[in-house]
Amino acid sequence: MGRLEQGIGDGSNDDGDVVFATSHGRMVTISTKLRMPPEDVIKEAWDGVQTMSQWYQNINFASRIAAPTPNFDIGTYGNNV
Repeated sequence: MGRLEQGIGDGSNDDGDVVFATSHGRMVTISTKLRMPPEDVIKEAWDGVQTMSQWYQNINFASRIAAPTPNFDIGTYGNNV
């Protein structure tokens, strides 16, 4: 059974960005190509939590509360209203 038969329509497709729409809501998929090694991307996403509010305007604050193990962090952030 295809997406349209399941009630999901491809509402938009522009350079790889797709919006799937149903009667209940929408889901957006976005892809990009980064000119850096995957390890650097993961490191920035993992270790850059404290600086998130500096580069993401919708975040008021972000911090790492605890790091129980090297592969597990507990963080918090607040959205701007």
